[in-house]
Amino acid sequence: MSSWGKFKIRLFNISIGKFFGRVKSKLAGVVSGEDKDLKYALFSGHDTTIAPLVSLLGNFDGFWPPYASNLVFELSEENGNHFVRVFYNDKEITVPGCPSMQPCPWKVRFISFINRTDV
Repeated sequence: MSSWGKFKIRLFNISIGKFFGRVKSKLAGVVSGEDKDLKYALFSGHDTTIAPLVSLLGNFDGFWPPYASNLVFELSEENGNHFVRVFYNDKEITVPGCPSMQPCPWKVRFISFINRTDV
């Protein structure tokens, strides 16, 4: 990973890492069965919450998130395998290291991506 990439992850952790940790925890709880009855979790924030997350996901377009922006992490299960899709303002975005515009496999790719964001 480049020094810019390491710096970006470090900066991310300082600015929004604790919040993203809660999101990761909710997703992992559903996958592990600990929160098997959880169907929906809502976190509320501001543009200063969304912008660092969109940037970390490699989808920051240089424009500040508009009013009423949203970021959705959708977890699904098929044949015992879990997948994650991410939407920014109702448009699907690709998670780094995952297939473009396809559900990201939890065990293989998504968990690898979110573990990289830990300090």
